[in-house]
Amino acid sequence: MTSTSATPILTVPANLQFDISSSSPHEEDNNDSGYDIYLNENWDSGIGGGLWTTGSALAKYFITSPHFLQQIKRIRQNNNNEVEGGGDDDDDDNKNRRRPLRVLELGSGNGFLSVCLVVAVAVATANMNNNDENENNNENNLNNNNDENSLNNNNDVNLNWPGIEIVVTDTKEHLQLMKDTIDSNLKRILPQILEQYLWGNKDYDFSNNGATTVSSTDTDDVSSSEDDTYNISNTNANASTNANANANVNANTSTNTNKDNHFDLIIGSDVAYRDYLHEPLIDALKEFSSSQSSSSKSSTASIIPTVSLIGITMNDTKPIFFQKLIQAGFQYEKLAEHLFDTEYNTCSRQFGIFAITRTSSGTVD
Repeated sequence: MTSTSATPILTVPANLQFDISSSSPHEEDNNDSGYDIYLNENWDSGIGGGLWTTGSALAKYFITSPHFLQQIKRIRQNNNNEVEGGGDDDDDDNKNRRRPLRVLELGSGNGFLSVCLVVAVAVATANMNNNDENENNNENNLNNNNDENSLNNNNDVNLNWPGIEIVVTDTKEHLQLMKDTIDSNLKRILPQILEQYLWGNKDYDFSNNGATTVSSTDTDDVSSSEDDTYNISNTNANASTNANANANVNANTSTNTNKDNHFDLIIGSDVAYRDYLHEPLIDALKEFSSSQSSSSKSSTASIIPTVSLIGITMNDTKPIFFQKLIQAGFQYEKLAEHLFDTEYNTCSRQFGIFAITRTSSGTVD
């Protein structure tokens, strides 16, 4: 039986910024507290039906950590350099060519992590666009050409908001729970962001710009069938499913070097708590991760490889998992305690959030 939390689990601040040095467009509005995210739970669906400590810590990291938001901004800038052959994310000439952040969540369970990430990126992107709009309006006021400027700003926002595509995966029994969590939050929050930031335009259409795909995985098949996939295609803001990936925890063991099959960010919480989960998880990381060498098209470009943020409960995950990671051509680093909310500092021996990247060398099957 599915139940929804009576109070919000987390609130995404309305003044969230990619760049903490940026001034907030909402600083003067003390009543604008943010966007509440609720959790749908169903323990009958299995161990993924609730929220564990690692998932809670990772979600809080997404919506409160300047470190994370700055890394997301860095990934976006590098993506633009790769696709466009150069250019800064804040360069007006490149706005209409930005591509969304592409994210894969493995073993989601309830969809909560992905909701937090989507809302965080959507709010930060809206603030970035709003800041740009204010700057352009100030400049354009000198030229008495506000109508044309407003049109250009609408086009910029239309091309770049919410700035994220995400694929959410787990086994079939969790599919409905993920759908419920994502629907109940995003159908409410995304229109709120639109109304707050985009001049009350509730009919704003961001088709082909924001997408959430929810996929179940089948341990007997490396590819999800159409019946196993739920596409969230109308979240009251016309979000279309355009994420071009078929994610599966039990991914093919072959190494795919096609950039289109890779993600900028892979996330997962408590997905290595049993030994038999190690190989499928590592196979998925190999299938959907790019290394610096495989993603770089030019020796002069500095391309960031796929980063996987995986939450680990230390008592459940044996050291052999990390040995297998290294053997498969990955390197890992545990994120420092100070990057997380103080409520999790005393839990550092119980769990950890690890940043995993694929090296250009190492043993790869």
